[in-house]
Amino acid sequence: MKKWLLKNPSGFTLVELMVVVAIIGILSAIAVPNFKKYQAKSKQSEAKIQLAAVYNAEVGAQADYDTFATCIADIGYETPPKGYYLVGFSATESTSAGIITGRSGTCGGTFNVAPTQQLQAISGVVPAASDLSSTAPTNTTFVAAAAGNIAGKGAYTMDKWTINEGKSLKNSQIGY
Repeated sequence: MKKWLLKNPSGFTLVELMVVVAIIGILSAIAVPNFKKYQAKSKQSEAKIQLAAVYNAEVGAQADYDTFATCIADIGYETPPKGYYLVGFSATESTSAGIITGRSGTCGGTFNVAPTQQLQAISGVVPAASDLSSTAPTNTTFVAAAAGNIAGKGAYTMDKWTINEGKSLKNSQIGY
């Protein structure tokens, strides 16, 4: 019986298995960073979509009240149920709020909108209002922003996008 086992060896040797493991390790070392990069790029589509919604709300406010406003939740922007980005402005602007309320609209103090607890759970770091656009809207201009930690690397890797009244969408800081 022993002669038969020695004449017909089957299976893999330890060296062959180690070579396969080494090849898999090299391939994964190359593939994982690229996968993370593509995953982060796909998350950026949320910022683009949300800023397009802010733009539409701002254009609607301009048409209805002759001014842009920081109260994006009151003028038609709806917060997404989940998300990676904080969207809005860094501070309120009282002049446009007064114009809107004076013309039978509502304009509260909402200037940045995001489900904070969900952002914390998704990305680990919630963007601060200071990560958003510091330019307050006026009667004729606005710059809205979206900031998010899409790579999950910490507070200093925020991905930042802006959009203005001319629908110019820019990625002001790449966060991956």
